[in-house]
Amino acid sequence: SGAAQINISTTGQDRVLYGNNGTVGFLKPDNSGWNASSDTDGDWNVDRDVDAGRNVIAATDITATAGNISATAGSVAAGTTVTGGTGVTATTGNVSATVGDVTAGNDVTAGQDITATAGNISATTGNVAAGNNITAGQDITATAGSISATAGSVSAGTTVTGGTGVTATTGNVSASAGDVVAQNNVTATTGNVTATAGDVIAGDDVTAQNNITATAGNISATAGSVAAGTTVTAGTDVIGQRFVDADNNSYIVN
Repeated sequence: SGAAQINISTTGQDRVLYGNNGTVGFLKPDNSGWNASSDTDGDWNVDRDVDAGRNVIAATDITATAGNISATAGSVAAGTTVTGGTGVTATTGNVSATVGDVTAGNDVTAGQDITATAGNISATTGNVAAGNNITAGQDITATAGSISATAGSVSAGTTVTGGTGVTATTGNVSASAGDVVAQNNVTATTGNVTATAGDVIAGDDVTAQNNITATAGNISATAGSVAAGTTVTAGTDVIGQRFVDADNNSYIVN
């Protein structure tokens, strides 16, 4: 037997429920492809937005190829990857991918945590913003926007890269095996800025209430200051226009 379909005639736009090769779902209004479908792997694929009043949960992938994934009062959680063509949003909950990536064309936003346990977190043209922590097994990247954790830390297994700024208001900014990089500021308002095996680089300021540390690399602020409440430690160079003694601000090294 071949494909099967049910034509649904309604007021306004007619729709088609279609099945072929084990995949079942709704076709686009012009029947040019899938609008939403369930495949033989158990994945639910949506062409545009995935919207839920509470939780969006999948054992494997959550994907909106050209639209948003949003949970108004719950969490977005996938066993593998979360991919939104535009945004991924959990207004009051968490966004998490257990063994894959969290990826959005625009923003990744969560009222609480954003987590990719073993993968990457990336926003191509927007921001990565969490009410609590942002944690990735690999990279955290906002290509053209900012990375911010209001009440937690920004922590990556490899690199943290912000197109504009990287900010952890009450926690730490850390990259275990790569760089911490921002076109503007890198800021840990009440914590540490740390790159264990790479560089800390900001177009403007690098600021931490506690320590700024690049264990095996450089610390550089191209057009601003490197300011720490306690210590600044670099495995190689600390680069800036001038250096001021915190105990005696009149002592300046140009």
